[in-house]
Amino acid sequence: MEPAASEECRYTYEQHRETADWLLDHTKHRPSLAIICGSGLGGLADHVKDPVVFNYRDIPNFPQSTGTRRGAAVLYNGH
Repeated sequence: MEPAASEECRYTYEQHRETADWLLDHTKHRPSLAIICGSGLGGLADHVKDPVVFNYRDIPNFPQSTGTRRGAAVLYNGH
């Protein structure tokens, strides 16, 4: 059961590591900065050059988005 929006969601170190390892295994990019945009800032994604895109639903332990922009995705750029 997913926690309610007002409930605090906590993940273990192992779950964070699994998520990070999955992302590292699926791209050659090693970003030094990440920006997570809510639906109000999703237009920023339109300015990313050569993005590598992951849908939230494919990433282990990643919270499922309730937004609709781009089907909820993480974008990487190696530049």
